[in-house]
Formats: sequence, C-alpha cells, structure tokens
Amino acid sequence: MDKINLSLLAQQGEMLAEFYRNKKVKVVDFEPFSVDRFVVPDSDGSTPQLICIEDQSSHEKRLIFAALYTANYVTHVLNDGTGSNRQTLSYIVPKFMNFLNALTIEQSNRVNIFKSFETYRVETDDVKTQSTGMVELIRLINKALNHIPFGNELLTTADYKYLDLLSKNKPSVNDDQEQTTLTDYFGFHSWLRRDDVGVGAQLYNRAASPKLLMKSFQITISCALTEIIKAKHALIDLFIEKKVKPDYFPKKLIRPNPVNYEGGRKCKQFRTDEAAFKSAILQSSKAFFKRLNILFVDGESNSATHTAVQSLVFSQCVEEAHQYAIDTFWQTGEIATQTTKVSNKRVTVFRQASEGSFLFTPEFIHKLVQYANSQCKKVPISKGENYLFALLMSYQTVPFSDLFRLKLDDLRFSKRQTGEITQIESNYFKSRANSYHDIETLTGSSLIGKAIVSFLNDRTDNFKSNENLIENDGSLQSKMGATTNVSLFFKFIGKSLVRNEIDVQLAKEKSSSVFIESIIAICDKGIRKEAYERKGSNWQLNCQTPTVTRIFSSQAVKNSRVHSESDDFDPTRITNYKSHINETERKNYLTKENQVWLDNCGRITRTVMNDMGLNVLRPSSSQVFEFNSTLEAALKTIKHRADTTLALLKVVTIKDDGKVNELGFSLSNNSSEESLPDTIDLVESPDTVLKLLHYLAELERCHQKIFERAPDYLFFEALPTAEWIETVFANRLFDRKVFTEGQELYHKYKKELPPIFTAYSGSY
Repeated sequence: MDKINLSLLAQQGEMLAEFYRNKKVKVVDFEPFSVDRFVVPDSDGSTPQLICIEDQSSHEKRLIFAALYTANYVTHVLNDGTGSNRQTLSYIVPKFMNFLNALTIEQSNRVNIFKSFETYRVETDDVKTQSTGMVELIRLINKALNHIPFGNELLTTADYKYLDLLSKNKPSVNDDQEQTTLTDYFGFHSWLRRDDVGVGAQLYNRAASPKLLMKSFQITISCALTEIIKAKHALIDLFIEKKVKPDYFPKKLIRPNPVNYEGGRKCKQFRTDEAAFKSAILQSSKAFFKRLNILFVDGESNSATHTAVQSLVFSQCVEEAHQYAIDTFWQTGEIATQTTKVSNKRVTVFRQASEGSFLFTPEFIHKLVQYANSQCKKVPISKGENYLFALLMSYQTVPFSDLFRLKLDDLRFSKRQTGEITQIESNYFKSRANSYHDIETLTGSSLIGKAIVSFLNDRTDNFKSNENLIENDGSLQSKMGATTNVSLFFKFIGKSLVRNEIDVQLAKEKSSSVFIESIIAICDKGIRKEAYERKGSNWQLNCQTPTVTRIFSSQAVKNSRVHSESDDFDPTRITNYKSHINETERKNYLTKENQVWLDNCGRITRTVMNDMGLNVLRPSSSQVFEFNSTLEAALKTIKHRADTTLALLKVVTIKDDGKVNELGFSLSNNSSEESLPDTIDLVESPDTVLKLLHYLAELERCHQKIFERAPDYLFFEALPTAEWIETVFANRLFDRKVFTEGQELYHKYKKELPPIFTAYSGSY
C-alpha cells in the first residue's frame, strides 16, 4: 500500500507540475475590501506569510487591513516596492496583525493604534524603539494611500482622513544604540560557565577575550567550510564515476497546500491527503538512503563521503536516531522508518520536513546529480556553505549591508605562474560610507584563504562569473532552538567528522575550542522566552539556560573582529584595513563595549615607565604631546600582552618527569587531558618563585640600559612579562607555603644568581 501511495503521489506531483507549467498567467484582481486574507510571497530568504483579519465588524480594523493588502499588492504584484517594504511585509505585518486582531478598538485608542503597537513591541518583545516597525508600517500606509485606485477611488473622505491621521502617529525617540559583539552574545549565556549544562569556567573565560574568541571562531568556520566543500565534491565525483542519472533518486513529493482546498486545513480531503503525504515521505526518505547506499557497494568510501552522509542524516533524521541511521546506512542501507533501538519506545527515524536546511538534503543531491550530468554549469552551493562564507566575510569586517553586494570584481588575487593563488585582497564599495575600503590581505595557503578560494571556485565557475557571492537567504537572521536549521547545522559541525579536523587545526594553531563548544551548548540547552510565554511563566526568573531568539549577527562578528585588533590600532597609518577610516574606529570602536581597549587602558609597571620619563627621555615642552601619545600606545601594548598570557596561564604542581624553562614554564608535552590546547602551564614550586622574583629585580636594575640598546625587547617582551608576574603574585596564584619558601630561597641566593639581560643591556 505504501508503494502504491508513493507512486500515486509521484504521479500527482508530475501532473501538478505540468499543469502549472502550462497554466496561463492570470492577472491578480485588486479587491482590498472583498477578502479576509492575503499571502505575502517569499522574498530575500523570508518564508511566505498568510495575513488574516479575524474581526471584520470593526471598521477601523477593516480599513487598516485593506491598506496593508494594497501595500502588498503594489509591492509584490505591481513590483513597485523597495527591499524595506518587502521585509516589513514579511516580518512586521504578521506581528502587527496578531496585535490588531487581539486589540479592542475604542474611541480613546482608535487614532493611536500604531503608538500602541510600538509600546507593545517595546514591552513584550524587548526591542528598541527604532526596531518596533512602527515607522515601516506608516510607510506602507502611505504607499497604499498613494495608490490611486485605493486612495482616490475606493476610500471615502472620512476613511482617507482616518488612515492619513494614523500615518501621522509620531514614533518615539530612538534609543541609544549599543554595539553588538560576539563576546556579548556569549556573555548573555552566563550559564555556560557551569560544568553540568555549559562548557565549564576554564573554557568560558576564553569567550571574554575578543582575541582568543575570534581566533577560535575563524579556525572553526574556515575548517567547516573547507570540509563541507570537500564532502560535496566527493559526492559529485561518486556520481560521475557511477554515471548516476537525474532520475536515479526518488522524485520530490509535493506537499498538499491547504490553500487549494475549500475550507483549508479543516477540509476532510486535505487531512486525508496530508496523512498520505506524511506516510509517503517516510518511504521516500528510506528509498533515497537505500539508493545512495548502493553507490558505495563497490566503491571506496573516505572521510569526505562519510561527512556527506552524516550531513544528510543530520538533516533528514531526528536527533536521537542520528547514530542509528549512520550505522545502519553503512551496514545495510536499509534504514527503518521507525525503530525501538534508540529508545524504550518506538521512534520515527525520519523528519517530515527539511525545508531551508543548511545541510545536504535530497533536493540538494538532485542538483549535484544534475551537475554531474552537465545539466548545470556551476557547482551548486548549499545554504550552509553560503552561510559560512558570509560569516568569513563578516570576520573580514565587511558590514551586513554590503555582504550581499560583494562580487568577484571586489576581490583581487595574486597568482603564481602555475595558477596557484598566493594572496587575496579586497577593495569593495562600502555603501554606508559611499567610498571604497580595503580589508586585510589573506595568504592563499592560510586556512581561511583556502576556504575562501574553494568557495569562490564553486560560486564563480572557476573565477569566470562575476555575480553576487552571497545569497540573501535569511540564514544570518535564523532563529535559535533545539531543532531549528541553524542549530542542527552547528550540531553537525560540532559532532560529525568535521569536528575532528577542526580539533586538529585548533591544536595546530594553539587555540581553544571555545566557539564551537559554546555554540553547541546553546543549541542543545538554550531555551527561548517564547517557550515560557506560552506557559505564562517568567522566562528570566525560571529558566536556567535562557538564550536569545536569533543566532549571533554578522555585525557582532565584524565588531568583535575589530575589537580583537584594537591593540594594534595606530592612528598614524594611512590605510585602515577594517572597513572604516581611523577616525571612525577611534570614535565608534574604542568604546566601553570594547573589552580589549578597556584592558589595554589598565595599570602596568608604572614605576619603570615613570623612571624612564623623568631620567631618560626628559622631553621638552614641544615634545610633550608626541611623548604622551607614544607612551599611551606603549602602555596599551604592554597591558594587552600581559593579559593575553594571564588568560592562558594555568598554575600546575611539579611533576617528576617534567622540565621547566628559565621562568618556570613546563616544557613537557604531556599536559593534562583537561587542559586546553592553548594553555600555558606554570609550575608551582619554590624554584619558580625564585626565578620570577629574580626576573623582576634584574629588570628594575637594568631597564635603562635595555631601553637604550633594545627598546623593542623592553616594550614587547620584558615589561609585559614583568606585568603578568606582578599579577600572579598579587592574585596569590601560588600556595602561601610555596611562595614563602621561594622568597627565602631568593634572599639566600640572590647574590649568586646570574644576570638575565646581559645580551640586551650590554653589561652585567
């Protein structure tokens, strides 16, 4: 029976597709007062929205609904609207209609409906006044009034005056804007420091440092993009080798649309067809994996093909059945639609829908097969690849407003005679500044360089097509949740074979897994406030693992990248490679939201600096300003370098088989399994205390001579080291007994201890 239903639905799908192909275009009638619902089409990554009016007895509601209907008609049917109009219709109008349908209109509030909506959004959705959508709604009302068939012909004078009066509602003053950062995003999830539901305090502390966090972010995203592209091409090579035809896999089934049934979802025939579709889609998924498994029977599989299969399983199967589906696929290929092997109860293995998935899906596999048969000129790009590349461009400080304008012409490549790309440069047009900006040059051999080149090869048909590099599919504003597309995508990155390669690269670059571990924990355990609002419970008081509604923004990535490089900011440089001018960075980025900048402004070894200022430099009055600028930059650099070391420092007890260097750092490679790859172990022993005290004393004795002969060493090495040593002592990171014994040893042997800075001071 299942096979019969599957066959019938496939035939039905073909018949409907042929019907729509042969159907003549029909003009959409303009009937603003004759309908109680209209559809906002999908646009720029948004999903179609059904807008309904429930209370047609209210004349005011009827008028507002008709105006929104008209604005939608003008924008989408007549194609006379901006991107902002389309976005408002997709995101704001559904929220407003829910508010309007629940509102009781009285004489006292009939002219302040938009103001009431603004207040509702601020209080309920916790948004800033400029983000309520009130201004955008007023623009839609004005667009409707300016449409002559509506404003001049259908509206009475009184109705026109009422809508015009509504459009005169004055929005509140904009709230102060706050700079969003990736560190703030993880900072909101303070429960991540817990060991039971989070990542633990040791790893979570890395998220507070923009430099450490962004290094982990860049490695993770670059590596993930590279591995996904490898998996895609492994499938393409397999399809070419096996000569797979476009009709090899089961055809896509068309889900019944309630719009095509009289009575919508309440129609009995719709419910029957919907049930048949749900049964058929399970059988179709089962058949798809079986057909894919057959291709591997005589062929060899590798890590790339295993990654591709895992991507398909993560997108098509429920989370608790992932491992079962993967194991069964490679054993027999017969993945049951339901099983009891993963739980005490029967579990449905396959998902009912995977629209908008960032992962590989049967629909995407069909595109790869078509490409393998030369029916598609350019390599298909999955939504996940598009998303990761957008994040990398945000990391390169391209703002959100310009991401979707980037083209191949905005990039420049340096190549060897063999065609190998050695450098990637960019000089793109920043619309907000109305000027061109340079971003950081990348080497083609770097991890991020390889990822970008691999993506561009596929997107631009081997650098031949100059089209938009990033598609605005809405992925950068994806909602969070245990089963949302973006959550499943990050879980795939963190729990599949892709993670193995990420860990290798993180260890190679001496970086921690703070980004991927934290984001997986949020995807797994984070709970949005909507879940508590439905229960009438207070989210912030009762939820132990709260998370925000949407994933971190591309702007947060850009801002954190700029913050992470603040210690290198030099206003005297001619070119700023962070997509803005020096004055913009000084005014908008060296602020209280910039943790690196705040840290750099802290106290350091001021005794040495003061002594240099009084006894060595002795500046004249005309040189005071220049000296102060140089001194401030030096203080920031010293503080930043010291704090970076402190963030990675871990005091450990001495081991019998361990070796230490001249400052007491462990040289052993046998670090604890609990330690992160970038951890620096400082051995806790009296000998270490002696060495550190001797270092401070020698620096105080020789700093003037070092400054004269090797100022770079003094500023970039000696003073930062002295700063973190002082902090270690001040924070009492050593046991008191160990510290006391070390002091006694130092006082006993300090006259016999050798000088440290002879090579830099030129004398003993």
